[in-house]
Amino acid sequence: ESPLLPPPTSRRSKFQSKPNPDINFATEIGQGLLIEVRKLQNIIQEKEETIRRLTENEQKDIQRQLKQREEIEERLKEENWNLEVANQDLLSHLTESNQTIARHNTDYLRLTKHIKEQSEQMEIMKAQEEKKSSMIEAMKARHEQEMHQLRRHAANGQRENTQIQQQVDTLLTELKICKAKLTIKQTVQSRTEEGAESEEGAEVDVDSPRPQTVGKQQPNKALIETETLKQSLAHAHRIISNLRTSAHKEKLEKFELKKMLSDSQETIEQLRKEPLQKRKQPKKKQHQKKKRGISRKPRG
Repeated sequence: ESPLLPPPTSRRSKFQSKPNPDINFATEIGQGLLIEVRKLQNIIQEKEETIRRLTENEQKDIQRQLKQREEIEERLKEENWNLEVANQDLLSHLTESNQTIARHNTDYLRLTKHIKEQSEQMEIMKAQEEKKSSMIEAMKARHEQEMHQLRRHAANGQRENTQIQQQVDTLLTELKICKAKLTIKQTVQSRTEEGAESEEGAEVDVDSPRPQTVGKQQPNKALIETETLKQSLAHAHRIISNLRTSAHKEKLEKFELKKMLSDSQETIEQLRKEPLQKRKQPKKKQHQKKKRGISRKPRG
């Protein structure tokens, strides 16, 4: 029974005082109301069942959505964590990159300064090289001039040496001739003296002073010629000694000139090699610094 209807005792007490038509009418109304109430109760039960079913479905949907949200939230948390880790990695890489850039900038400034210094040194070396080149050209010209003078001097010395040798040969020939003449004259003189002595012992004539004077004149002439030959011989020896001395002096001068030429050639070679050595040294240093820079790169 529905709580909306009054209790039956009260209805009976209410309708007992009324006539029967009213009771019947009320009974019909009550029955109709009961039917309506039952219908309403059935409808309410159906609606409650529908509500319960809808509520269960909605709860299932809500639970499914909550589960999906939890899964999405977990996935988003994981993605957020991964992004945070990636962000930390990127920040560390960025810090390292900034440090590397700062180090590279420092290296770049140092290399720029070094290149500027090397350029200045190269300009100085270029000026020195040009100066040395002009010196080398001047030394070459002087060397060629000295070589020309040396050749001319050598040719003159060779020619003078030939002339001196010819003079020596001529003097030696004359010396041999003089020696032969002196020997012959000494032999003739000794023989004439022996003949004069034999004639003085054999002749006793008073008019014999003429051959004696002839004999006296011949030894005096022979002595004069002998002295002359001796003087000529001594003069020839002196000339030969002077010629030998001059030839030795010319040899010494040639040796000194050759030594000076060799020294000048060595000086020229050293002047040529010095710029090349100075050029190679900065390249080696730059190559070593490049190697150091390459070895530093993996740290960045």
